Amino acid sequence: SGQDYNIFKTHCGLKRFDNGQFFDNHQLTSHTDEFPLLLFANLNHNPTFLRVLNSISEFDHTLGIMRLEADDGGLYVCKVSNNAGSAECSMELQIVVRPNFVKPLGLTAAVVGAPLHLECQVDEDTGVSVTWTRDGRKVHQSPNCKLSFDNKKVSLDILKTTLKDCGNYVCTVVNEAGSTSCSTLVKVQGKRLFFYCFCQAFMYHVSHSHQ
Repeated sequence: SGQDYNIFKTHCGLKRFDNGQFFDNHQLTSHTDEFPLLLFANLNHNPTFLRVLNSISEFDHTLGIMRLEADDGGLYVCKVSNNAGSAECSMELQIVVRPNFVKPLGLTAAVVGAPLHLECQVDEDTGVSVTWTRDGRKVHQSPNCKLSFDNKKVSLDILKTTLKDCGNYVCTVVNEAGSTSCSTLVKVQGKRLFFYCFCQAFMYHVSHSHQ
């Protein structure tokens, strides 16, 4: 008809709500006489239809995904078009997964003066931080206590164990998606107990050997 049309202007943003849902938001500004056709697409994966919510408020278009799954991450593209032309915008959605323990802490006994080693393993280490506590008090790195988190393995090493090192140890891993904990009860036995048991066993052996 000879009338000039302007190509759509689009931009993308990302919102996160308190309930943990992520929404892919697309703001559209149009100066055409026709309402645009809208298309959302994820180049890597299409979320299940039942988990996708679309809402339109004038030129504000929102794609919502309920109960995000790991496969929902990827490049999302919003494309609008009508007789005047088309435009698109895109954004990368990264899914953060809460870490879980694939190998929790096990029961541990230690001897005074001997080293103590605690180890567990998680399935996710992206953006993960680790905290150790003993009987509710945070355990800090020190010359006698080494804390390590490498290749998804979490460890606590005490070079020389004392009676004060006994207690309930809790390892907590946390990232943006949430936190998980595992615990173990550490018992520390003194050398006197072992010496007493050794003497008792030796005396028993001597007394029975002379019978």
